[in-house]
Amino acid sequence: MAQVHCGFVIKVRNLEKCRAFYRDLLRLGAPVTDSNFRTEFDLGNGTRLALCLAREEEQIASGVRSALWIIPDNPAELISDLTAGGYQMQCDPLNLLYPGVKCFQDPEANPIYLIGEA
Repeated sequence: MAQVHCGFVIKVRNLEKCRAFYRDLLRLGAPVTDSNFRTEFDLGNGTRLALCLAREEEQIASGVRSALWIIPDNPAELISDLTAGGYQMQCDPLNLLYPGVKCFQDPEANPIYLIGEA
């Protein structure tokens, strides 16, 4: 059987700032692919997260955001690091439906949902 790979792409305006956020604050580690226009992180199990620099003429719809769901090893530590980095927990409808879910936003307002008690 063929190996299945999947992943997602988040279009960003500031690749450098987003790369640092995902690499350092979310602790995804060193990118497996890194250039001036695309950065890819290996999320394990054949899954990748790609940050792609949006072209100047490309419109990123203001209401359309890519969400990332993370189950951190230590949610309290990750929340502390995000808060220390200037990122505040967001009020999100999913917080009411799923009390263990905490929502933050990356530098370009894409939601990051942390699953687990903190």
